[in-house]
Amino acid sequence: METLQVKLRPIDSGWAELHYCLPSQSYEPRRIKLSEIQALIKEGESSYYVEKPDLEGFGKKLFRWLNGDGQWLSRAIGACPPSGLVLAITAKEGLAKLPWEVLHDGEQFLVERVTRPLVPVRLIER
Repeated sequence: METLQVKLRPIDSGWAELHYCLPSQSYEPRRIKLSEIQALIKEGESSYYVEKPDLEGFGKKLFRWLNGDGQWLSRAIGACPPSGLVLAITAKEGLAKLPWEVLHDGEQFLVERVTRPLVPVRLIER
């Protein structure tokens, strides 16, 4: 399995930066408004951490948000080996609370894929 490193960290009071890279390729970092992330965290809490969660709906939204306009996640998944892809996510504070396990590409949950599976893993930086 190949590993896609994703680092999401606040850079000041209003912005965070998203860095992502494969061993063979690095992508341009993306700046994201913290208010956008806070809204996503809040929605995650109200649609995921409830008695009857909308896993598919929130998984699609989380995927679109992470994939961004550049479609970097879709491209990384398409280029990964048949053995799959580890999505190694380093996120601080509330960002780590996002339910990365429900990422959904519009066809299926990524963790359900038989060919080119995606395994999300949370990493803690020290």
